[in-house]
Amino acid sequence: MHASAAPSSAGVTRIQDETATIAKHCNDRKICGSAENAVMKRLARRGFCAEQRPTAWYLLSGGQQRAEAAAPGTYQSLIDKAEAQPTFLDLYETIRRDCDSALHTARPRSVAPTLQRASGKESARTSPPSPPSTLEHPYLRKSSGALSPDKPYLRKSSGLLNVPSSVPKSVSKPAGGVATVPPAAGVAGAAKGAVGGAAQVANPAHAGMSPRTPSGNSLLSSYSNSSTEAASDALANMLLAFLQLDPARAYNGAYARVGATLLGVFGAADEERAFWTLAAMLEGRLFPYTQGELLSGAKVEVKVLQQLLPGKAPRVAAALAGMRVDVGVLAGSWFSSLFTTVLSSEVTLRVWDCMLCDGPKVLIRVALALLQKYESSIVGCTEVELLRRLLPVRIQHGSTDAGELIKSAFQGTLRGAQLCSIRSALISSA
Repeated sequence: MHASAAPSSAGVTRIQDETATIAKHCNDRKICGSAENAVMKRLARRGFCAEQRPTAWYLLSGGQQRAEAAAPGTYQSLIDKAEAQPTFLDLYETIRRDCDSALHTARPRSVAPTLQRASGKESARTSPPSPPSTLEHPYLRKSSGALSPDKPYLRKSSGLLNVPSSVPKSVSKPAGGVATVPPAAGVAGAAKGAVGGAAQVANPAHAGMSPRTPSGNSLLSSYSNSSTEAASDALANMLLAFLQLDPARAYNGAYARVGATLLGVFGAADEERAFWTLAAMLEGRLFPYTQGELLSGAKVEVKVLQQLLPGKAPRVAAALAGMRVDVGVLAGSWFSSLFTTVLSSEVTLRVWDCMLCDGPKVLIRVALALLQKYESSIVGCTEVELLRRLLPVRIQHGSTDAGELIKSAFQGTLRGAQLCSIRSALISSA
């Protein structure tokens, strides 16, 4: 078992300098020149480290601007508004079930190699990550009793909400040593804060700044069962508030997958920043033309990809045409989940780094890279249902390396203006 190495002083300085660069780029985006943009893109494509990622995503998505523009207490008021709806309990039960599923299925599908420093060189080992005891946040120790069953508004047996007349002001410090935490928003109750920032703890080899992303989903890899329940409550809060931003928006389970990835990066104690990042990412950064509606935006991107496919991957286009289907049978779920259902957690985080920096064109670039990488599997298949089941398995259990995928995705010319033109034509003709 290898102990996690603390960042060296040089590594800490590098993290601080790069984080300052990210903040400067985002705050001065309108006046940044090509040199500053090039530095920002280089950082994103290399991959943000775990210490940088929450700040980078919050800024790049526009989440900070949304939060600062909103009135104080907006997030809490959105949750309160959702809880006052007559259909709240039914909706909450559905959301909570999807949250539990999204958080549990976010575990890595296979043990990815973990890089360790050995005599100044990086060596790969394929043994499982260190046990949670070496990585757990102190709030997460099982003996702490951070989530005792005496909270009447969180029924562990059913997961249904039972809102009391008054939420406790704080959680008293139990014998296990968990400090008092402030009240949480809505359904998360006093559980908020119990899992704060744990996503950033499991970072095994940051002394030399490589690898820049942890293997798997750190939100669950080091959480106890009770802490996972708290994370599910926090995620449910985020989704309830997001739906209230546009009451006409229909809920679907894809939002839970996206929200689970954000919560894994920010931690449940930073639930509100994760919410504003979710809102800004979907409504502003990726799908402004569908007002943040994830499935509608995914359908538009599928049509964009379909138009590009004959020129970028002609053999794949011909194979799909021979089966009389379009690329949506494969890429539809990729786009609606922002690749969380098909790529490992590590690779997904790297894709999102680029996506939040460069915008929706990264969706198309990564999809093309995957189709080209697995071209032989697609061309060799003659049945649609078999292809629909086979390709995700090949990608999930294949040797999809984050660095190789990003490098492949950004090879060739695919300009944002070209994609915007195709997208605008599709929307106007719909």
